[in-house]
Amino acid sequence: MSVMCISKLTVGSSQVLDELFSRPEFTDFPASLHLAMLQDPVRMSAYREAISNTVKPGDTVVDVGSGTGILSFLAFQAGAQSVHGFEISSLCDHAAKVRDSNFPDADIQFHQIDLLNDELPDISADVIICELFGNFGIEEDLLRILARVRKELLRPGGKLLPETLELHIAPVQCTSAYREIANWQTVIEGIDFSSCQDLAYNAVYQIHNEPVHCLAGAKKIAALDLYTVSSLPAIAQVSFSLSEGTLHGVAGWFRTQLCENCMLDTGPAQQDTHWGQVFFPTGDPVNVDHQHDLSFRFKEENDGHTALWQWQGELKKADKLISYCYCTIRKLTG
Repeated sequence: MSVMCISKLTVGSSQVLDELFSRPEFTDFPASLHLAMLQDPVRMSAYREAISNTVKPGDTVVDVGSGTGILSFLAFQAGAQSVHGFEISSLCDHAAKVRDSNFPDADIQFHQIDLLNDELPDISADVIICELFGNFGIEEDLLRILARVRKELLRPGGKLLPETLELHIAPVQCTSAYREIANWQTVIEGIDFSSCQDLAYNAVYQIHNEPVHCLAGAKKIAALDLYTVSSLPAIAQVSFSLSEGTLHGVAGWFRTQLCENCMLDTGPAQQDTHWGQVFFPTGDPVNVDHQHDLSFRFKEENDGHTALWQWQGELKKADKLISYCYCTIRKLTG
């Protein structure tokens, strides 16, 4: 899934950004987002192939974050004998209606359940499918949920789908995105609101179908084995030597191995997906060249109720500090 995107920018014009972490509710995604996931050909093709390669006839399958039930249905079509979809919202009632109209005799059950706090059913799963990916991979408490489910429900030798998760970032020139973020610098009714510009800089966004020019090669800030991991590394810090261009911020995305020989990559060089990329503004734009270096530090803390993202960036030229940014974003997760 993709994290909730609510706050639109640039009313009345073409928009490439949504502001993330913009409302407290975490369980009720709009129907339009679920439809976008169903109509995302990259997502659907990758999961269809991975499920076909992983699920064997007679398997018991658990679908974590089942939503509309599409991955549960694909697992049944791949030969699963029994499928259990776990969904925290009442959308599972609609998934059950889809089951009844399409697979009336199938052993596909949907459970409305809080996977972190409720008692789990007594199931021994051959395969656990999980699609709790936010725009940066981790927003939907994927790691803690998957750690509990795999510990309690996955049989010895069972399979996870996906198997790994990598987080990547790169400094970028993203002119259209910056134009939207810089709207605070517009004079409205003769009043200058530019002193509020930091409101836009202290946020994280999703980039939609926006060409981004990477000013350095992407770097991996996390490489996670989903069979063993339960949380992110405490702090991720990387440095970049920049090429010529205008620095607007840092883009982030995820790459996951769903199963052997089946990868899903949401990076800017890949075919666009409903996830897009996340965008961390680094403040006022700066013209940079090969003499500039950017260090970027990212940290997430999650206590089960609040996900706290912190990032900071330092731009230097010939070891002299040119600019500095620091931001903390809080998002309720449950």
